[in-house]
Amino acid sequence: MIIFVRNGERDHKNDGLSKIGLNQALKRAKEIKTQIQDYCNENQLELSDIILTICSSPFKKCLETADIIKKNIESKELKFKKKNDKIFTQYELGDYQHPNICSSEEINLDYAGTYLKAVTKETLIDPKLLPKNNYKKETSEQLEDRIGSTIYQLTNKIQNSKDETKQVYIIITHKIVLEILVDIFEGSREISESGLISIRLKPDSTFAISFVGKVFKIKEKKQIDNQFEDFQQNLSENEDQEEQQDEENEDSI
Repeated sequence: MIIFVRNGERDHKNDGLSKIGLNQALKRAKEIKTQIQDYCNENQLELSDIILTICSSPFKKCLETADIIKKNIESKELKFKKKNDKIFTQYELGDYQHPNICSSEEINLDYAGTYLKAVTKETLIDPKLLPKNNYKKETSEQLEDRIGSTIYQLTNKIQNSKDETKQVYIIITHKIVLEILVDIFEGSREISESGLISIRLKPDSTFAISFVGKVFKIKEKKQIDNQFEDFQQNLSENEDQEEQQDEENEDSI
């Protein structure tokens, strides 16, 4: 199961969480625990069977949301295994990219050993598997390609992992990412105020997508793979066009 979580409300003075945002993160931690318990009941699993992984966009408001959730979802039965007892960071989970975001957000990640001890620069998905990003301002289409590819790689990672039904990824990201996620599956940009969406890999190899307050119909895995492959194909075609343009430019020099 993959649980996508919207960051809590931002404090405009320091880019971290406001008091409201802190409470939202705590509330979402409780909702995640409920989602995981329901998932265990559906799949005849114990909480102790679950393999937890948490990954965040590099923005400070997301990292703080992830840190609060990580600290508040563990229990006697539900724990992070030693190798995953950290917060992975993925630039590709950010919202619109803009100039200098790489250097500015790395400053936040430098807090890893002091400010947020659980944060690591280690990525969950190999960036080489995702669209190249030169940190220039993106178009909305480029953003959707990047997010679509990241979602594809996450679902693929679960499908190819050992004990796939026991894997639970908690992904802390932004409103626009959740909107794109719902758009991919349902052709809609509406999301709930809960800011929490889950994709569940079911025993019959189909996916169920839902968020608190609403449940979407199940779609066959093949349909979903085709949607994600469209993202991959478009990305590959764009890269080929860029390489061809570069070669033409070199020839004209």
